[in-house]
Amino acid sequence: AAQSGMVVPVLRDGNERGLSLTFVVDTGPAMAVWRRLETELLDLFHRLGAFRDLQKWYLRTAEGEVLGVSRTPQGDPRGHSGRGGEGPTAIRHHAELTDPARRVILLLTDAASQAWYSGAITPVLERWASSGPVAIIQPLPQQLWARTGLSPVQGRVSCRSAVAPNTELGFRPLRRASRPFAWAEPDSFDGPDDSPDSPRRDRMAERDSSEGLVPIPVLGLGPEWLADWARFIVSPAGVGC
Repeated sequence: AAQSGMVVPVLRDGNERGLSLTFVVDTGPAMAVWRRLETELLDLFHRLGAFRDLQKWYLRTAEGEVLGVSRTPQGDPRGHSGRGGEGPTAIRHHAELTDPARRVILLLTDAASQAWYSGAITPVLERWASSGPVAIIQPLPQQLWARTGLSPVQGRVSCRSAVAPNTELGFRPLRRASRPFAWAEPDSFDGPDDSPDSPRRDRMAERDSSEGLVPIPVLGLGPEWLADWARFIVSPAGVGC
């Protein structure tokens, strides 16, 4: 993207477009300033031709609660029943985005809405993370992340297989983690390795299991962030990042 300076890697599984992408955009009160970035990212994802299917949804929140997801950022939430609806403004349950058939979810958010501070976002992300790879794109400068409702914990992420759901990832925080958001530097992704003596297996065993958290990688806008994460999720067994 010319304005953001982002280079998005091609997520290909061999010669086949084996992955689908769900691009979710937060509708918090400050997200309006990122509409141009939203458009640029969506255009890039389409032009890559790397996905067999590409969907865009909006995450709808109000007064510290998650209402659901919809095809448009506007719409009257009062008719939300939790059972879905018809039309682009209908708010549907967030679980409708889960798909075990190799679907990746990327959430663009500044994490500034009350739903992030109340913790209402956490079960939504955990539900998505149980079915496939999920990551957050945070457009704010990295030095401001701790001032948002995200406040990720720095550490290293590892996995045992390609396109693994986040529930199967290992995470070694550099400090005690009380929230599921993992600030993984571009060089902090360890690819899968199934060999019995692999040091990565030891690191997997050292996952912060006492907290019972599901790590959700947080990515900045630099090209190295998405590039390393893309290699991480599609690497075949035994290949590191």
